[in-house]
Amino acid sequence: MRSQIKLGRFFGIEIGLHYSWFLIALLIVLSLSSQFRASNPEWGDGVILVLAVATALLFFVSLLLHELAHSLVATSNGLPVKEITLFALGGVSQIEKNPASAKLEFWMAFVGPLTSAVIGGICLLAARVVGGASSNPGMAMLLWLGYINLSLAAFNLIPGYPLDGGRVLRAIIWWKTGDPDRSTQAAARAGQVVAFCFIALGIFRFFGGAGIGGLWIAFIGWFLLQASRESYVQVGLAQALKGVRVADVMTRDCPTVDGWLNLQNFVEQELLRPIGEVRSVAPDASLTSALESMSRDDLNQLPVVSNGHLEGVLSRAQIISYLQTHAELHG
Repeated sequence: MRSQIKLGRFFGIEIGLHYSWFLIALLIVLSLSSQFRASNPEWGDGVILVLAVATALLFFVSLLLHELAHSLVATSNGLPVKEITLFALGGVSQIEKNPASAKLEFWMAFVGPLTSAVIGGICLLAARVVGGASSNPGMAMLLWLGYINLSLAAFNLIPGYPLDGGRVLRAIIWWKTGDPDRSTQAAARAGQVVAFCFIALGIFRFFGGAGIGGLWIAFIGWFLLQASRESYVQVGLAQALKGVRVADVMTRDCPTVDGWLNLQNFVEQELLRPIGEVRSVAPDASLTSALESMSRDDLNQLPVVSNGHLEGVLSRAQIISYLQTHAELHG
């Protein structure tokens, strides 16, 4: 999940929005406007709209704080974070490396719901301190933010991977078994069960008269199902690539041109860059790390360089071909 709109950096972490964020932001503003208008029609359309927009923005700030909590625990333990992206279903921290221990996995996962619970508690406490009737716009905003953040904390603790609760479950299984791959597979299977329950509940509620609300629950279930299946597949992928070097898969048959060649005589008329300025990989590097580099930088191929000399080229197609051959031999 990559962001299309960059908002800047916070604690050294790039913050951005996915286009789908605008859809959920609009839906939340419309929902809040309808809720505020039904409970306090005397506020007037102007006050209701401003309050709905302000409440929605503060909600997304709380989502950002939730993801920042994950990211700060990761960076403080030497795990780089590429960016945080807010999208239709909340937010995601793009942590570039997996935690090295079950303890770190647990705290990286648990700190998100803990942050949401603390935010929710602070909002409810502030509402109590402010006091006044429920017709007070500030009180209404604080109450909504308090309950929605507590609900977010509870939802994220559901033990279905890749929800935070699923990652907590993975950490516990990892701690008990000492096997991170086995723990990921178990947590991913739990995530699939949770996803099917969401889909079934959403369909049931839709035909029971809940309308769009039911479909939204089913959509969340579908998203969790895809994510948990992908996590399960990634374990098999990691096992297939274990112990394989870049040199075992790369091609050495890569065309080169002399540095003195005039660009006008070059068939493709491309502007070349010195090999030192190009993202590359060493032939002895693991295939797993090379694939992670490709995914992180959105590259389809990497030059393989040793001691400043081009040894070959590694492409996604070659990795896929290797995996297909591996599957046929071990199927």
